[in-house]
Amino acid sequence: MDLLREPAWQGLGAIAAFLALAAYAWVEMRRRRRPPKAGQPVVRCFPITDDDSEHRLYDEVSRLVRNATSTVYRSGRGFKDENRANLYRQLIHADEEALQNGVKITRIHTGLSVAGSWASSYARLMTEFPNLEIAVDFDDPAFSDLGIIDPLGHQPVVYMLFEAPLSATPDTDRRPSLFLVVENAQSFALSLAQQFAQRAKSLRKLRPDDVHLLAKKYMYFAWGIDMAARNVLREIPDAKPRGRAVLKGWRRDVSAMLAGPADRSTIHWTGDLDDRFDGVAYEVTWWEKTVLDRRERRAYKPVEVDIELSGTTTQAFTYIPLPSSEPGKRSPAGSWINEVIDGALENDVVDLLDELRGLGTTVKHSTDNAGER
Repeated sequence: MDLLREPAWQGLGAIAAFLALAAYAWVEMRRRRRPPKAGQPVVRCFPITDDDSEHRLYDEVSRLVRNATSTVYRSGRGFKDENRANLYRQLIHADEEALQNGVKITRIHTGLSVAGSWASSYARLMTEFPNLEIAVDFDDPAFSDLGIIDPLGHQPVVYMLFEAPLSATPDTDRRPSLFLVVENAQSFALSLAQQFAQRAKSLRKLRPDDVHLLAKKYMYFAWGIDMAARNVLREIPDAKPRGRAVLKGWRRDVSAMLAGPADRSTIHWTGDLDDRFDGVAYEVTWWEKTVLDRRERRAYKPVEVDIELSGTTTQAFTYIPLPSSEPGKRSPAGSWINEVIDGALENDVVDLLDELRGLGTTVKHSTDNAGER
C-alpha cells in the first residue's frame, strides 16, 4: 500500500490516521496508568489556533531537526510570504545546524512559488552542503507536510502538519491547523522513510540555480487558443490571468491562423513598434512555465518579448511556431480556430475579431448557438 499517495492525508484519511493513533495512545495510557517507558511509541498532538501556537509549532519542528543524528526526510510547500520570514528563518537555521553536524537532509518541495529570501537561503545551503538534496513534486504530490527523522535510530520521529485554506479560492494561502508527532514508532517511521526515499529518487532534483527560480514570476503572452483561460488553467490551474495585453514589434497573419495551428507565418517579428497586436497575459511560476514549455515543444519554441500590460511595458515570453517537419502539409484548423475565437471574445480582443469577420469567419463562442456576435 502506498501511504500518503493521495491528498487524503489532508482530509478524511488524515482524520482517520490521527484518531487511530490517538486512540492507541489513549488506550495504552489508560491501561497502564503510568507514563510510557523509554522506547515505547508516543503520540503528541498540537492544535494550531493562533499566532502563539503557530510559533510553538515551528519551535518544535526546529528542535526536532536540530536533534537529528543521521537522516531527515521532509516535504512541504515552503513559504511564499516575506512577512513570515521570522517563522521560516528558524527552520532554515535548524536545517543548517543539522547539515553542519553531517545529517543528510532530503526535501521534497511541493510549493509552486516561494519567497525570494526562502529561495536564496536554500540555494546557499545547497551550495555549501552536499548532504542537502531537494526534489520537486508539483504534478502529483505523494507526500505533503511530512517529516521523518532518524528512522533507523533508537528514537525515530515522524511528524505530520495538517493545513486549512484561508478561503475557498483555488490559489488561497493555507495555514497550519494541527500538528501531530509520533515518536519511537520505528516500523512506522521506517516504512514511511522507504516510500519517501523511493519517491524522491524518481523526482527531478534541483540545483542551486533552480531553487532561485522557485521565487521567480513570468508573464506569458498568449495569442492563440490559450487566450481562452480554460486551456491554460487546465494545465496549470494556479496561473493568474492578467487580462488583455499588446505585443509590440510583431505582426499577426490572421489568414495563416485560419489555415490551422502551428503555421509558421502566423506571427513574426518586424521590429517596427507600429506593428502590434492584442493577446492575453498570464502570470506563471518557473515550474508552470516549464509545464507550458514541455507541452509546446513539438510545434513551438519560447521567445522573450516585450508587452504592454495595463499601460506598462513588461518583459514576457510567448511561443512561435517551429518550421514544419513536412513542408507544405498543414493541420486542419478544425476546432482550433473556435478556441481562438472563444479566447478573443472572453477578453475583448476586438482587432482579431474584426479581422476574422472581414475574412468571412463566423464569430461566436463555441458554447453559443445564437449565431454572430
